[in-house]
Amino acid sequence: LWGISRVPILRIRSATPLIYAISMIPLLAVFVLGTGKYGRQWLDLKFFYLQPAELLKVSLPMMVAWYLHKMPLPPRLSTVLTAL
Repeated sequence: LWGISRVPILRIRSATPLIYAISMIPLLAVFVLGTGKYGRQWLDLKFFYLQPAELLKVSLPMMVAWYLHKMPLPPRLSTVLTAL
């Protein structure tokens, strides 16, 4: 958290689409490489298991905020539906 707090907000905002795209890669990899006792929702990285949905818990709200930041206020119904 301390390291992220040292990054300027404009840099984080400009990198948000890239962060979102990178967090989608492991989520798609679950379909091919997934493992787990109750389903194929974990990636076995040999030194720990990764559940890609945890990455989206951070990147998805960032992406929605990035999208809404670009839209004029008050948001139109189409903007809200797209964000949902």
